[in-house]
Amino acid sequence: MDEREIKEYIRELVIERIIYRDIPESFGVEDTEIIRILAEYIFENPGIILNIDALSRNLGRHKKTIRNALNYLELSFLIKRTSNLRGSFLATSRKNKKVDKKDTKGLLKFCSLFNIDKAYLINREEDGIIRIDDKEIVVIPITKFLLL
Repeated sequence: MDEREIKEYIRELVIERIIYRDIPESFGVEDTEIIRILAEYIFENPGIILNIDALSRNLGRHKKTIRNALNYLELSFLIKRTSNLRGSFLATSRKNKKVDKKDTKGLLKFCSLFNIDKAYLINREEDGIIRIDDKEIVVIPITKFLLL
């Protein structure tokens, strides 16, 4: 196959199948058009920094719809989102930890009551490890958790 045929094959038999069949069946999505639009936009602009607010305004869809569509694309392995990198590893590490203490308060109490040293916290986007006192909380994004 030449390059054009390969691209057409991938588009028709892989990408379109995932967007129009697999995602709607797996997640109950009815608006597949927004998923297609976002996928094509990302494929044409690899490495682009996505602004959910701007995409929402430009596409006339709610921010939650945009976020969900991006999650579906990532869960189906069509795209991979990465963290916003900072100047140093430590700055990036600090940036990724967005868990407020109220998120861990109940979990820490549970760990203390049942003498547990390690716990898992499932959230929307961030991951990392939080150490408070003698407890370790492993923070896992829901997308990674669902793939386990």
